[in-house]
Amino acid sequence: MNRAVILTAIPVEYIAVKAHLSNLQEEEHEQGTVYELGQFSDNGKSWEVGIVEIGPGNTRAAMETERAIAYFDPDVVLFVGVAGGIKDVKLGDVVAATKVYGYESGKITLEFEPRPDVGEASYKLIQRARAEAKKSDWLERLTSVDSTVDSPRVLVAPIAAGEKVVASKNSSTFKLLQKNYGDAVAVEMEGSGLLQAAHANHQVSALIIRGISDLIDSKGEADAAGWQEIAARNASAFAFEILAKLTIPMAPGRKKKLNSPTNIANRGTPYFVGRDDQLEQLHQELQQTDRLAICAIAGMGGVGKTELALQYALSYQDNYPGGRCWFPVRGLDLGNQIVSFGRTELGLTIPDELEFNEQVRYCWRHWPEGTVLIVLDDVASFSNDYQHRIKPYLPPADSRFKVLVTSRQRPGASYRRIDLDVLSREAALELLRKLVGKERIDKELNEAEALCKWLGYLPLGLELVGRYLDLHPTLTIAKVQKRLEKKKLAAKALLDPTEEGEMTAQLGVAAAFELSWEDLKDCPEAQQLGCRLSLFAQAPFEWSLVEKFVIETEDEDDWEEAQEDLEELRDRVAWPTANRSLINRNLLQLTEQQTYQLHPLIR
Repeated sequence: MNRAVILTAIPVEYIAVKAHLSNLQEEEHEQGTVYELGQFSDNGKSWEVGIVEIGPGNTRAAMETERAIAYFDPDVVLFVGVAGGIKDVKLGDVVAATKVYGYESGKITLEFEPRPDVGEASYKLIQRARAEAKKSDWLERLTSVDSTVDSPRVLVAPIAAGEKVVASKNSSTFKLLQKNYGDAVAVEMEGSGLLQAAHANHQVSALIIRGISDLIDSKGEADAAGWQEIAARNASAFAFEILAKLTIPMAPGRKKKLNSPTNIANRGTPYFVGRDDQLEQLHQELQQTDRLAICAIAGMGGVGKTELALQYALSYQDNYPGGRCWFPVRGLDLGNQIVSFGRTELGLTIPDELEFNEQVRYCWRHWPEGTVLIVLDDVASFSNDYQHRIKPYLPPADSRFKVLVTSRQRPGASYRRIDLDVLSREAALELLRKLVGKERIDKELNEAEALCKWLGYLPLGLELVGRYLDLHPTLTIAKVQKRLEKKKLAAKALLDPTEEGEMTAQLGVAAAFELSWEDLKDCPEAQQLGCRLSLFAQAPFEWSLVEKFVIETEDEDDWEEAQEDLEELRDRVAWPTANRSLINRNLLQLTEQQTYQLHPLIR
């Protein structure tokens, strides 16, 4: 992603520039200069843009330009603002300066003898300005245009810069400009200083872009009529048109200055434990393809699928300069979320006349450069629901797009998948120590181990109970477990996580399980089988025991047919209730020993 710095002198200029940026954030230089950092994306180009208001004057402009170049290491530095017209311009026109005369440089004898300090804009930017000045494309960036006024023009021509506001054609300064700088079309106060600083940093391209806000003699009247706002708006529109059309190779080894565009506000739990291997595995899975990468995190409710996805997005953010998007999909429209992200976070101007599906495709086509992470959280199903509500809106088959899906359901073999299990005994205890305090847990270590086992090492249950213990410092662990054993999932310690402080999870354990159970509502036979399995002991069991318990016939053919029906309910319920089986919904687990087990809390 290329980088630009835009300097302005006064608030009206700053506001006009800021209007073109998204994902804004403030950053303060160690010497006190306050910048805002934003992003601009259009025409397949993506820019990180730092903006700053510095006040008037060439000396100040030179100092602040030098500081900004050192701080941001930009490809391009622009001064965007307003100027007074000298000749050949009208109010609202835009001037892209080929060169800037420092008209106050000279020698004073009996009269002032100019020895102009001439700063030249970068050749590449002058050529791009000439190309765009011939077109009217940049006018589309204007939010409003007065139809009674002629459209503004763009002139690519010299201007002059000094330390004075020139407000009269009868002034000695204006006469000096007419006599010695006859090709200058406008006058301002900062351009010379900026080009001086840029000249000392040859790796940076520089350009001055000014909107004509007054015509010298009529400055007061023009300001009162709002021409400063109009001129600043016009200059900003043309400046961003240049950035949208400008091609600059990315400097090798450049470090990203700004955060990539993202809508991830949640910082995740500070007590993330026991998942380092899964984070690494997840990253490897997403990289091992030269096409669109889709990887699913599958697991039972409360096992931490959303938390793992969130921690991955935060831990590997530098790997995704093109953006990190978080889209919850259960009960929400994915296409609308993508279009909204494109407008608010990427700053895209999506044509309203496009059909909705085309608007989504427009976002993907105009996405900023760089690898992109898209998280689809809580996908309910990979069958019909997925085919109609999610698949049509997926990004194109481009390897820079990485799609991470979380789901209670296991996807088919065509998807890369990580099956997320409960925590290990050690990780479960570590989580409790972080939540409750090491001293308190170690004091009741046996009880803490028993509590972890009773909770089935389920991360959601452990975090809820740990936060509950932290809120009740006088309660013993044994006392809390006794309450859990009595009320089970109805116990207060396992209910709404909003009562226990900020958590990634939005549901208590019972509600999390209920979602998976509700997904079986179209298959009452699977629900009935789940109820029967809850009668088994907590230990893993052979499937043959289930067959003997459920199948009532003694006829060999009927037995085989009933056996197959049970397997379907267990593994793969057939159409029209496809993917509604107990295994597929992670309500029943297959162990490494090829036995089966219900999680203790589900029982």
